Amino acid sequence: MRVLICSIDVDPCPPQNVQTLSLADSIDPALFGITPERMAYIFSGGLGMVLSFWALGLCVGLAVGLIRKA
Repeated sequence: MRVLICSIDVDPCPPQNVQTLSLADSIDPALFGITPERMAYIFSGGLGMVLSFWALGLCVGLAVGLIRKA
């Protein structure tokens, strides 16, 4: 099975930039720029954001608790 792709990022795609790609090639993640380094970067960024928001919530919770006791 073959699929059609556009080699440039425009909409609608000009006919001279339409290419065919086999289904086996289209499921190759490296073809779309998905590499192990990129996945590690995205995962670490997400984990860092979750931990940052957790720490922020902890600090706000402690501050609210101290204010209520005062």
